[in-house]
Amino acid sequence: MRCDCHSARTILTAILVVFALTGTARAYEVRAFQGKSRKAVVADFSPHGDRSENKVNKFYGEQYSFDNSPQGGGNLWFQIFISNMGVKNGRAALLVNFTPPGGKKITTRQVFDAGNWSYSVAGETLTMTLGASTFSGDGSAWKAHMETGDFVADCAITNSAPAWRPGGGMAYYGAGEKSYYGVTLLTPRGHFEATVKGEAVGEHSLAGLTYGDHSVINVSPNLQAHRWIRMRDVGKSRTVLLTVLETSEEYGQKWIGWFVVADDKRIQVTAANPTLELSDFEKDPKNGYEVPKAVLVTGAPGVDSLMGAIKAQKRKRRQDKLADLSTLEKAVVSKLIQPFSYTYKAAFEFQYNRNGKGRTIKGRTSYHFEQITK
Repeated sequence: MRCDCHSARTILTAILVVFALTGTARAYEVRAFQGKSRKAVVADFSPHGDRSENKVNKFYGEQYSFDNSPQGGGNLWFQIFISNMGVKNGRAALLVNFTPPGGKKITTRQVFDAGNWSYSVAGETLTMTLGASTFSGDGSAWKAHMETGDFVADCAITNSAPAWRPGGGMAYYGAGEKSYYGVTLLTPRGHFEATVKGEAVGEHSLAGLTYGDHSVINVSPNLQAHRWIRMRDVGKSRTVLLTVLETSEEYGQKWIGWFVVADDKRIQVTAANPTLELSDFEKDPKNGYEVPKAVLVTGAPGVDSLMGAIKAQKRKRRQDKLADLSTLEKAVVSKLIQPFSYTYKAAFEFQYNRNGKGRTIKGRTSYHFEQITK
């Protein structure tokens, strides 16, 4: 899941509603990733917007994202985003970013009102149609045909590891099961082949490794999370994933999330809700945020003797997630959330026991830290 998957402007109306409704902070229960890790089924990753708890819920948002890394360089990233945020409910957007090998990134975006996009389920296969573009899959393979104003892209993805629900895939906020954050690793690890054609880009045949995920949230962003820690390494022989969020003060400031290792045959390890210790803080003088450059990971249900560390090195990016708002909009929204993300080059190492044997995995990748509220 990318840190920059949502346009700041799309969340403005939802934030204004939150600002009007949010009162004194109270402590609520969160039950997160406490189920059995398992293969995903089509009901897990089908759109949730027509469910009763989401039809008019302005905090409902859902995304399907794939990040494809060609062997010869460049990148093909696409996302389908569904949301009630804004004036209209049930809108969808198709975002496709293409970086030709050795070239500059081209970013495209199309928005579809409810009624101008659709989905259907046949057996275990989900199919989504957005104008002339389509996306379909069943948890083991996916296909996307994407027509943008700049190029046409066709992408076929084959999973090496099955679509996966770490810790059952759900975090429930408060009593019952109507307020939640859910995640499916659509392609924990896989291979893709794609063609991209257009006057602006020429014609390209691409192949390489890929990662894809799906998430759904119907809780206001300031209540869902205070901070996020993310790391993803899609290496030659295995993929390592760590995604952990710290819940808001209202939900007890608990670290919840997952650690997953997948190879070209299976899911090797799934651990839920690891313990995190943060250190070596770098202060952002512009907002006062303390960005941890060292993360220690220990003890998580699902894997024996887990220990790990991430050490951030050189900062690659700092992003104000509200930068695209007008001065007035930003003044209003920033009273509630002040989201900034930071990306670093980093080294990592994890150790754990599997089938009675000690395992060590290490490497270099990008480390992402995001803070939502003060």
